[in-house]
Amino acid sequence: MDALKGAAILFVVLGHGWRGLYERNLMPEALFEAVDQRIYIFHMPVFFAAAGFFLARQVLGKPPADFVKGRLLRLIWPMVLWTYIFIGIKVFAGHRANMPATTSDLLISPFPGYLHLWFLWALFLHQMAVYGVLWLGRVGRITWAVLVLLMLGGLALSVFPLAGITPYADWKVLYHAPFLILGMMLGRVLLARDLPPYAGWVAALVFVGFVVPVPHLGLSGTTKVLYAMIPTTSFIVMLKAMSLARLPGVRILTVLGGASMAIYLAHTIFSATTREVLLALGVTSLPLHVLASVLTGVLGPYLFFLLARRLKLSGFFGL
Repeated sequence: MDALKGAAILFVVLGHGWRGLYERNLMPEALFEAVDQRIYIFHMPVFFAAAGFFLARQVLGKPPADFVKGRLLRLIWPMVLWTYIFIGIKVFAGHRANMPATTSDLLISPFPGYLHLWFLWALFLHQMAVYGVLWLGRVGRITWAVLVLLMLGGLALSVFPLAGITPYADWKVLYHAPFLILGMMLGRVLLARDLPPYAGWVAALVFVGFVVPVPHLGLSGTTKVLYAMIPTTSFIVMLKAMSLARLPGVRILTVLGGASMAIYLAHTIFSATTREVLLALGVTSLPLHVLASVLTGVLGPYLFFLLARRLKLSGFFGL
């Protein structure tokens, strides 16, 4: 699981860094879209699916007050805290920030998620919805029938125009709902089983085969959700196979996965700073910018994670 989160977080850092470089006019639109659409078809769905792997164990038999408290501390607290950390840094950065902020922005609400922190709000709503349905239905055991019903509900949400009714459930929240249920399904299948030797190669071929044509397909709505489930599932199977085979690099991915929350929360601070420093020095090489933004976007938060853990501040920072 940590190796999966480690691989996914690398694509998150790359994807956000890539968008930042495009906003600074360092690449043509065609190149930007070619990479951006391919990354975004699977990398956030993978994170939602990963969150669903152990959700069945977390919800069953847990009193409502305990479950809600745990989700508030794990998801909502870091979302609120890092909203104002980001705004403060943007105020300090002034005009060099891609989206400049002023001191008046410190008064904005952190809901429904500021910038990339929408993921935490969406995951909170998804998990609360699953818990609420199971608790109200007095479900004591999650069977395949229950999972299918939850998936149908998630797919219905993904195309329901709720975003036009409330700003607290925009399209990102609704679109990703089915992937949490997909993770619950995959967890049931993959966690307790080994894979055949060829599974990793097949998954890799399927992944590439479905990711490469994405920019040319014009996907939207339920079609896009169902299509995205294929590269998402194959990516997860591929990482499972790599972990079982103990391939080189899996250990590094596992380490990064253990710090994935810290990297997710803080990576844009480090990658954006790196981008602006390089631009101030007159560096406009796109490959160099991409490499530097990914390296600093991963290593900076990881070092912060180690420091916070050493100072026993991980809980305070929501890491």
